[in-house]
Amino acid sequence: QTCALPISMLMLFAAPSAQRSWLLMTRGTLATLQGELAEAVADLQACIPMAAEHGEDLACALGCSYLCLALAFCGRHAEAAAAGSEAADRLGALDYFPGLVSLDIHLGYLHLLGGELSQAIERCAQGLARLGDSQERWARGYLQVITALALFLQGEDEASAAAARQSLTMKHELGDTVGMAYCLEQLGMLAARHQRCERTAWLLGAADALWERAGTRLGGNAILEEFHAHAAKLARDTLGAGRYDALFRGGAGYPLDVVIRQALADADELTAAAGGGPRQPRRSPGLLTSREKQVATLVAQGLPNRDIAQQLGISKRTVDAHIDHIFAKLGISSRVQLVTWLNGDHGDLHPGPPA
Repeated sequence: QTCALPISMLMLFAAPSAQRSWLLMTRGTLATLQGELAEAVADLQACIPMAAEHGEDLACALGCSYLCLALAFCGRHAEAAAAGSEAADRLGALDYFPGLVSLDIHLGYLHLLGGELSQAIERCAQGLARLGDSQERWARGYLQVITALALFLQGEDEASAAAARQSLTMKHELGDTVGMAYCLEQLGMLAARHQRCERTAWLLGAADALWERAGTRLGGNAILEEFHAHAAKLARDTLGAGRYDALFRGGAGYPLDVVIRQALADADELTAAAGGGPRQPRRSPGLLTSREKQVATLVAQGLPNRDIAQQLGISKRTVDAHIDHIFAKLGISSRVQLVTWLNGDHGDLHPGPPA
C-alpha cells in the first residue's frame, strides 16, 4: 500500500521530469526498506541523473544516500561507498540536516556489513553527536542499534546490550516495527552467546513476528542472517525442538508491550505474570475481503509472498499490503498465528472470487 501512490503517480509522469525523479527516489527508498533491492537500485540509479538534469538537488542527494544503503544491502560495498561519498558532498552543499543524519545511518550500516566495526561505531557516534541534545528518536534509535550490532561483533557484550536496550526503548515509543525487530533480534543473539537459550527462543520469535510484517528479516543481509541462524540452532539444540518451538511461538504471540518490558528487564522467562498471556486472535472472518481470504489461505499453505503474487496475478507489494491488513483485522502478528487461526472453526476462509 505504501508503494501504491508512487507507482500510480509514475504512470502520470512517464517522461523524464522533476516530478518523476522525486517519485523514483520515493519508490526506490521504499523498495530498499522492503528488501526489494534490485528494484530499489534500478529506481535510484534512474532518479539521480534525472534529478540532477532538472535541478532537483535534494532529490539527487537523497537518491545517492538511499542508493548507498541499497547497494550495501546487496553486498556491493565499493559502489555503496562511492554513492555515500557523493551523497555526503551533495547533502553537505545543501546543509540538509535530516539527510546528513540519515546518511550517518546508511554509512554506519555500510561499515558494519563490510566488517569495518570501529568505523561503524565512529560513524554512528558522529551521527549521535550531530543530533546533540535534541529529542529526536527515530534516527537516534537506528544509530544505537547499529552500534549495538558492531559492539556485538567485537565481543563487547555488555556495551552492546546497553545500546540495544536504549534503541528498543525509543523504537517501542515510536511504534517502529523494523527498529524493534532489529533490537529484539540483537538481544536474542546476545542471549544465545551466553547460553540463555529460553530467552533466545522467545526473543527471536517476537522479532520474527515483526519481521514478517516488515517483509524481510535483517535487510536480507547474509552476515547477520548467519548470526541469526547460529543463535536459533544453538537454542534449538539445547532446548530440543519442541521446547524451542513453543517458546518461539510464545514470543510471537505475547502482547508486544509485555515482550518489550521483559526484554528490557533482561528476563529469561516470558510468563503470564509479566502482564498477560499470548494474544488471542480476534475471530471475525467477515472482516476479510474475498481477496484477503485467498491470500490468507495461500499464506497458511506456506507460500512465500512472491509465489502468492504470481499465483494471483498481482504484485508482491500488493500481497505485502494484504497480509498487513489481514494481521491488523485479525489481531495477529505472524504466519504461525494465522495458521492456528485458520485451523480453528473458520471454514469460510477458502478462496473465493477476487474482491
